[in-house]
Amino acid sequence: MKDGARFGKWRVLTAYPSRRRDRKALCVCSCGKRQYVARVDLLTARTNQCRQCWRKNAPRKTKRGTTCSVVSCARLYSVRGLCAMHYRRLWKTGSVELKPRARRIVAPGHLYCPRCRAEKPAVEFTKDRSTNTGRSAYCGRCSAAKQRLLRAQHPDKKRGHHYRALYGITVHDYERMLARQRGTCAICKEPPKRQRLSVDHCHKTKRVRGLLCGSCNPGLGSFRDRPDLLRMAAKYLTERRR
Repeated sequence: MKDGARFGKWRVLTAYPSRRRDRKALCVCSCGKRQYVARVDLLTARTNQCRQCWRKNAPRKTKRGTTCSVVSCARLYSVRGLCAMHYRRLWKTGSVELKPRARRIVAPGHLYCPRCRAEKPAVEFTKDRSTNTGRSAYCGRCSAAKQRLLRAQHPDKKRGHHYRALYGITVHDYERMLARQRGTCAICKEPPKRQRLSVDHCHKTKRVRGLLCGSCNPGLGSFRDRPDLLRMAAKYLTERRR
């Protein structure tokens, strides 16, 4: 921290006062008030203005159940008459108003990719209804590179989300079941060749039964998970074996 540095409305006059041995710096607010502020609070953005400026800018507290004191906001208030979003913005920037961002001017039919920092045709951006432009923030090549990087950093994240959403288990539960079956299918006792063993579950009770290979798992589904049909099929094969 150097003298003259700015942290919100604070301006550091003396970062390391000689007469004070604690961890505070002498600062002056934009209103002219001088005060000793902890340096860690300035660096971590815990404070950006004096108490007088805070009380002046913060709207009055409204009754419980009413909306936010900002006219254009319809959310319920949380603290000091503001909703959580405007209170967080007031704490960080010192004002409830959102600062307008400078928009980049691009050619018609083109979009700017902030990852590769280049203007490209809009057709190179995937469709996304959640954005104002109707296209994704990154171009197709940068989006693919980002996904590859995320998959390399978190290889089991997508698989764990799939197991948790469909079967209610985690990757640790899958690995424990695989170790219990010694890495083989629960029916044919053969190890998987290309893909991992599939999770077999009851479609009525949603209970996980075990791990099956790519041949046994669809086979049970073809027989509609009925043991009587499987016994009849086994009897049929035994009687007509030649």
